Amino acid sequence: MIRGEKAIKLYETKYKNGEFSSPVEISGIFDDAKYWIYSAVVSPDSKYLVFNSYGAPGGVGGEDIFISKRGKSGWGKAVSIGAKVNSEDEESCPRFSRDGKYFFFTRAKNLGNYEFREWDIFYIETKFLKFEQLFKN
Repeated sequence: MIRGEKAIKLYETKYKNGEFSSPVEISGIFDDAKYWIYSAVVSPDSKYLVFNSYGAPGGVGGEDIFISKRGKSGWGKAVSIGAKVNSEDEESCPRFSRDGKYFFFTRAKNLGNYEFREWDIFYIETKFLKFEQLFKN
């Protein structure tokens, strides 16, 4: 994946009285705005924002999955979702089952030179990812 000078940004809107508000950029998830934030999903309980980023601090491969916790003033600093998901290969496409019991993601073996093997789909019971513990540092 080749990065340009501008990052992919994430926006949030609210639905009220049958209408969506104007989009507002979500900022502050990383200390440096150069890191891409994409393929984002909010957990079914609305407590967590899970997304991909490429080459961001705390990652282990090129493309990894990160998580941010919702606080009183918005989304907090992102942390890696952890070694049960992220590896030296490429992880992408985070998703939750409707009831939040399962977490799904994809992984592809990085062959170098921006070449990858086929993407495989994995899942894990969400409770084993221990989201709350990720933010206890």
